[in-house]
Amino acid sequence: MSSYQGKAFLGLFVFLLFGGFPWLAQAEDKPWHIDVSAGFEYDDNLARPEKDIVSNDSDIAGVFELGGGYRFLDTPDFKMEAEYDFYQSLYADRSEFNFQSHTFGLDGSMERGKTDFGGNVSYTNSNLDGDDFMELFLFTPRMGIQLSPTLYTDVSYMYQDKDFDNERRRDAHQHSLGLTQYLFFMESKAYVSGSYRLASEDARGPEFDYLANILKAALKMPGPVETTFNASYEFNYRDYDHRTPSIGKERLDKINTLKASLSKKLMEPLDLSFSYKYINNDSNLPSVDYDENILSIALGARF
Repeated sequence: MSSYQGKAFLGLFVFLLFGGFPWLAQAEDKPWHIDVSAGFEYDDNLARPEKDIVSNDSDIAGVFELGGGYRFLDTPDFKMEAEYDFYQSLYADRSEFNFQSHTFGLDGSMERGKTDFGGNVSYTNSNLDGDDFMELFLFTPRMGIQLSPTLYTDVSYMYQDKDFDNERRRDAHQHSLGLTQYLFFMESKAYVSGSYRLASEDARGPEFDYLANILKAALKMPGPVETTFNASYEFNYRDYDHRTPSIGKERLDKINTLKASLSKKLMEPLDLSFSYKYINNDSNLPSVDYDENILSIALGARF
């Protein structure tokens, strides 16, 4: 990241956090919200798994996020909100991994007794080092059932349409079905959850077709002095349907992902968060058989 980029990045964050938005926090019961955060992350093995890019190199980046939503429909039984999210990472040395994305979404929910229905549709346009990278269309309808005061079950279907720039063989449609079970405790301030998702991806290039079985366990728990701890582990068993030419056989990825974060509420509306992410892809395709560790710290605010 150049000196100019770093100063501009820091200046924009300070303006938004302390000059541009604080007055917004005074409004109560408003139909909109704005989220902003800025921080730094260290990555010991930069990767873009969407295109099987693994650098085997480390770097540090400045990361900025800005998002918001407007709830234009709000009744006791039905709610609908328009959303926008912006993300930018700027690396010190490996600028080819600078990633930017814009996401536009629409989210709706409806309640019927102990059952609720919802859905989200979104479009994301992303670029890598200033060049077009990928467009993603996502549609996710879901249904939730409150089985008891402490048990909640969520069932969802997900459709993804991926459109890559300059690598059309990776363009793909994905269908998946998932089930998540929550167990709440500590007066519903904490929970543990377990989920299973079955995903099938059909790409233009047959070597990229796969069937995935995804298992995930998660924990959220409040701590002392207004802290919150989150942790999750996910295992993705991705079995490719056709032969990968470079290895002469069907590809198999066993992806382990561990995440942990600790956030601390500061003076309103600020919070400070520390997070760690570990990715291990045990693959028979040597170029994507790798480990990655990501450490980050961010200062955020919600208005």
